[in-house]
Amino acid sequence: MSLNQYRELKGFTQEYMAKNLGISIAAYSMYENGKRKIPRNAADKIGKLLLIPKEDMEYIFLPACFAICKIVEKNINDSQ
Repeated sequence: MSLNQYRELKGFTQEYMAKNLGISIAAYSMYENGKRKIPRNAADKIGKLLLIPKEDMEYIFLPACFAICKIVEKNINDSQ
């Protein structure tokens, strides 16, 4: 599930989330759309507000390029 899906499941608006995080609505929207990196402390607060299970936290907040790079790196090392 995406950050947006967790928020909508709880019935929260972006405005509600932004207010509870002490940031602008625009900044929160950029978090959801992947246009802005989410600081670790903000990620922790978001996780608590949305009751995101710990096992899903890394999946939601881990940059996609990091995951892709790690997979490619692993495949390269395995073939040697």
